[in-house]
Amino acid sequence: MTNKFSDIDEFKRALTMAMRSISKQDELTVSFGADKGNLSGLKARLPMPNKNMDNDQINSLRGEADSLALYLAHHKEIVDKKYEPQGQNARGIYNILEKVRCDAIGANAMSGVSKNLHQMEVNKIKRKMLSVNNDNPETKMIDALSYMVMERLTGNKIDEAQEFIEPWKDWIEERANTSIDELVKSFNDQSKYAKITRKLIGDLELGDELGEDPEEDDEDEDNDQDAPEETIESEESSSSEDETQSDDMEIDDGIPEEDDSMDADMSEMGEESDNDDDSMAQAARGRGNDNEARRELPYKIFTEKNDEQIKAIDLCEIDELDKLREYLDQQLNHLQGAVTRLANKLQRKLLAQQNRSWEFDLEEGLLDVSKLTRVIIDPTSPLSFKMEKDIEFRDTIVSLLIDNSGSMRGRPITIAAMCADILARTLERCSVKTEVLGFTTKAWKGGKSREEWIESGKQPAPGRLNDLRHIIYKTADEPWRRSKEI
Repeated sequence: MTNKFSDIDEFKRALTMAMRSISKQDELTVSFGADKGNLSGLKARLPMPNKNMDNDQINSLRGEADSLALYLAHHKEIVDKKYEPQGQNARGIYNILEKVRCDAIGANAMSGVSKNLHQMEVNKIKRKMLSVNNDNPETKMIDALSYMVMERLTGNKIDEAQEFIEPWKDWIEERANTSIDELVKSFNDQSKYAKITRKLIGDLELGDELGEDPEEDDEDEDNDQDAPEETIESEESSSSEDETQSDDMEIDDGIPEEDDSMDADMSEMGEESDNDDDSMAQAARGRGNDNEARRELPYKIFTEKNDEQIKAIDLCEIDELDKLREYLDQQLNHLQGAVTRLANKLQRKLLAQQNRSWEFDLEEGLLDVSKLTRVIIDPTSPLSFKMEKDIEFRDTIVSLLIDNSGSMRGRPITIAAMCADILARTLERCSVKTEVLGFTTKAWKGGKSREEWIESGKQPAPGRLNDLRHIIYKTADEPWRRSKEI
């Protein structure tokens, strides 16, 4: 490995002790084996080190450990949930800038941590270059913003990140430069930082994804004089709920999965409102009823004329497809045996359902071995053949649908591609046709459909305003081997 850590176990112990020291959590447990670092409560998981790692890989792994420990030390889940936006893109910016804040605190305080975090980001950038979502404008903007904020907070320039920053730098600074300067002044205070992050999200034309202003909620509660005790009780309930949610939290590249936490909060508030007739409870019940009414509304589409159906080969250059295919094959090398085992097992189950039957005593067909003696004695004897009946067996086509949205960037889309590849190969060996499809949006913030809606006067409740892109990776009649070569 290196002169410093020739023993893997010693290296693991050093990482564990460093994480406990930085996080100030003696009860923190660290395990190894994940593809990237993640954190759940006081349980951290890191990639497995190996003896062939070079210095850059070692420092990158240290950086992942430092990043998790810093997040655990400086992130308060209750504050995070209070200011968290509702929309997916806004929440993605909010989460990744909070992670940048925690990393920056450690980088500014400890030069060794700064070096490790820098190498971690360099390695992440290299992986992003291979990502199939590398052309997604939402993810590119979020990447550029995160690198710009990191450079402002730490004063350290990441040369490898300039390719991400340059296309978006002018656009971001024109809209949010003041907010970024304010982040630099407040990054040691999570609450102030979160408020400014929400302002920055609005500056980037994503204000419609912020949801209700938490400060307004606080003012409403302060003005409600009828039931102060219940207000405190409700806040304590919300705090305990946030602490429970923090135990299961995972840190990733900043793009979160959608959840129903807001709906759950509204539902619980609606149940508590039966205890009193105070105005706060009535307001909570009203918001809960509004949510129920919205869920009952039918799904609407403003227009489908801007939706697109396109083959994957038409979305990027052949060289890039070859590079991505090579990368995917490398990830699948150790799974070849699993594909064979799965195919054989599935084939046995499918063939067992095909009840075969034969017709006997025919003039032609396959020789019936049970009548072989008669044929030898008298080769001209009739009705010595048999033939298998053609039976009706339900043909099946399996559709594999892959989410290609920005939230899937990085490891999630790699896992999805690996699963689709394994399933397609396995089912094809069992004579089951498969089609592999993808879906995402064509443009950021709606595209042409949203522009047409604005031009038409912004009619209320327009329904879906995004232009959808349906991607065809493999048709049902196309062999897997041919689609792989493409």
